[in-house]
Amino acid sequence: LADWTGGWPAAFAFAARSGTLRRDLHDAARAGDDRFAALAARVFEACDESTQRLLLDTCLLRNLSGDDLLAAGCGEGPLLLSRLREREPQLLTGDGDTLRYHAGFRMHLLDRLSARSPEAVREAHLRAARAADRRGNVPAALALLVPGGDLSRVAAILERDGLTLLESGASEIVQESLAALDAGGCDCCPTATALRAMLE
Repeated sequence: LADWTGGWPAAFAFAARSGTLRRDLHDAARAGDDRFAALAARVFEACDESTQRLLLDTCLLRNLSGDDLLAAGCGEGPLLLSRLREREPQLLTGDGDTLRYHAGFRMHLLDRLSARSPEAVREAHLRAARAADRRGNVPAALALLVPGGDLSRVAAILERDGLTLLESGASEIVQESLAALDAGGCDCCPTATALRAMLE
């Protein structure tokens, strides 16, 4: 099993903890699955439905602190993640405000999220945007709101922070946000004209 996973501790831990057999892993590989994705899938599928839903609802969050989860509307998140970490400690890294999903596992979750309904994907973006805005990470919030389709919120943030973003060098996200407003026919940002002039 260690040979098959290439000696990667996290991958081996996924396999060992999920009780995966060598033959099963080779079958997954022959089916064209990525090694790590096959291991991550087994861990995900072993979670109960509530935890699976939480994992997909929060995989766009950059951090998983209690405040971030609450801002994202996941009130049971801290308890469910605490239980998950006790059972599968390799899925999460950091602690407190720096808690986040293991990078490889997060990529697997993002792949699963992309296969959900457009509305579920949209809601996940908006949850993550609320958490990012609460943390003061305005560029990240805008980057999530644009695909989330909440143009009124995009306009409100540009109205509030657009000039500050340009002054701090975040012109690209301002430009992308203004383009989204134009494409959506949203003219609810009074400072949009000034922001566009500053970008020229």
